[in-house]
Amino acid sequence: MTEADARSSLVPAWFIAHRRPIVWLAVVVLTGLTFSAFALGYAARPGAQPFAPQDPIVFLGSAAVIAAYACVSVVLVLRVPDNVVGWIFGAFAVVVATSNIAWAYVTYATETVPPQLPGVEAALLLGATSVPWWTFCLVALITCFPDGRPISKAWGWLVIAAALLATVGSLALAFSSGPLPAWAAESPLALPGPSGIALAAAARVVVAMLVAMALAAVWSLTIRYRAADDIGRLQLKWLVYAGGVFIVCGMAFWLLAGSAYEQGSSGSTAIWVLFCAGAIVVPLAALVAILRYHLYEIETIIGRTLVYGSLTAILAGIYTAGIRLFNW
Repeated sequence: MTEADARSSLVPAWFIAHRRPIVWLAVVVLTGLTFSAFALGYAARPGAQPFAPQDPIVFLGSAAVIAAYACVSVVLVLRVPDNVVGWIFGAFAVVVATSNIAWAYVTYATETVPPQLPGVEAALLLGATSVPWWTFCLVALITCFPDGRPISKAWGWLVIAAALLATVGSLALAFSSGPLPAWAAESPLALPGPSGIALAAAARVVVAMLVAMALAAVWSLTIRYRAADDIGRLQLKWLVYAGGVFIVCGMAFWLLAGSAYEQGSSGSTAIWVLFCAGAIVVPLAALVAILRYHLYEIETIIGRTLVYGSLTAILAGIYTAGIRLFNW
């Protein structure tokens, strides 16, 4: 990569220059967070929680999503660091890992009254306000795939608008009254009266707008598809389908999460597994484009080594922690 390429990239030059320590630090942190979430989630028992504690398969599903996005991120950031797509894959893994550890921490800490661990309100807030950022990462990823840039300035403004909406949505969730989506618990910063109710309604509107932006992003990908050559179309078609599947699963999760996570409900595991299945389709589609259709001109042997090596490291860590926890 030349200096001119670095200046034209959407990725800051400092990140490109220090990509290797950033990548491996991120892998270590993600592995630790995923590990810890599984351990806390498995150890949690029904108690004083305002929501139903989750089956361990929920945390394994989250681990699979984190591993899939992290593996693709490792491949792309190390191989084509000036392409923002690899960094967005990593950002999505970080968002899911943050939400996952927050959920597990709150679940374990609130077994008893008072909670046996500190910082429950902060963890609850962190997990709930990360929800809009899932959709933002999807919008940015699809809009910038595969060359790392939107197809025009107008589509670039779509990504900027999605970032602003995700910020507004996070703030609205933080101060809204009523149970938070997928948590069945109220935000510790909830405003009383009509203000809190209005913010709760605003948060729903913002999420709906983000979903609409994600659909628009898929449309931008179809425009790329029409303008591409035969090989380019083969590289893009999988992500077009994957983006649509993820959006449908995400909408189902958002619409059903309120009732699925209430105490006594048996649907929370199924709805989360559905979300994870939809989320994991996107990195799988990217891997097909990279390994089968030679996207980014990454050699198959190098791509597979990085992908399978990273995936094995993450899953081996989770497996080891699980075995030790079961024995204990």
